Amino acid sequence: MATMNERLVSPLVPSAARLQDRSRGHSGPDSPSAPLPLAEVPVFRDGAPVGYAMATVDGSGRVSDQRILRSLGWQPGDPLTITAQDGAVILRRDPRGVFALAPSTELLSELGRAHLQARGQEREQITQMLTMAYRAADGVAFKFGYADLSARIIDLMRLATAESQDRLLAASVSYVRTETFFATGNLNAGGRALTKAIDAMPSSSLAAATATRGSLHMRAAVVAARAGKADEAHDHLDEARTAAADVSEGVYYGTAFGPASVKIHDVAVAVELGDSPTAVQRGGDWQPPRRLPAERRSHYYIDLAGAQLEVGRADDAYASLQLARQIAPQHTREHPRVRLALSALLRSRPTANADLKDFVTWAGAH
Repeated sequence: MATMNERLVSPLVPSAARLQDRSRGHSGPDSPSAPLPLAEVPVFRDGAPVGYAMATVDGSGRVSDQRILRSLGWQPGDPLTITAQDGAVILRRDPRGVFALAPSTELLSELGRAHLQARGQEREQITQMLTMAYRAADGVAFKFGYADLSARIIDLMRLATAESQDRLLAASVSYVRTETFFATGNLNAGGRALTKAIDAMPSSSLAAATATRGSLHMRAAVVAARAGKADEAHDHLDEARTAAADVSEGVYYGTAFGPASVKIHDVAVAVELGDSPTAVQRGGDWQPPRRLPAERRSHYYIDLAGAQLEVGRADDAYASLQLARQIAPQHTREHPRVRLALSALLRSRPTANADLKDFVTWAGAH
């Protein structure tokens, strides 16, 4: 038996004097009536309709209030462009946006709950849906530079697929996991992880298995090239090219793969190796087919623009950047290589035309 001495704690009720100060509007640094750090309301053009709403943020950072979305008439699936400006996050409905309005702000929570409760084949189906939802969230986190959040989401993807019988789903997570190695610069570990994932692939001739294996080789080629391992990069590209010959271009487990995707990575690997002449030669006048995801087509032109600049083809580089912007505006605007290329173009043209200056301002380059 143990005994304890109790010490009474004063109740958390403000004194009468403090309540009187609050009613008179008195405030200080420690006063409960000190004003909250509210955002400034932007000034809009005369006559523009404005809607406001206040909502709480839950423990996962989600805002569940839907009144503003309803007043705008936005629907689930609407494409969006998301930008950060003056301390605010700006969402615009944009036919070319790379994000989409989710059916529910509670989607991940509901899928997570269903994943825990489901059994058998239903659990396998929900595991795939949950993994794809996590992948969509990771895409936003990684592209906006939230490396820690991205790494956490990828860990959740790995946990979700740990008990899955779908080895292709697990392989697709290995593809996404490479982002963490890009972020940390630990390319050797990233290459080993991809090799391990390739070795664990099932020996199947089905298109999905062939494409997933090829996409891992495609990813490994970029990792090896960034690490300066040219022979290893070309070996992986050869494997990816062999796989692409047996499948149609398409999206498999969330990753685009096929002959056109491998062609794009031909250029990307040359760029990563610092071989700009080869990158320009491989690109030539080729244009990615429109059936490819917009982000991948845009990325091709961004890589090509950097290589064109290196070999002195500034006009071609600017044209490539303009194509990237037309295809996927937000992806182009947020990509660091675009800002580097635009800055280089601006330095090389002291009397830059208005279009280039507008492009530079739009992308936030200097």
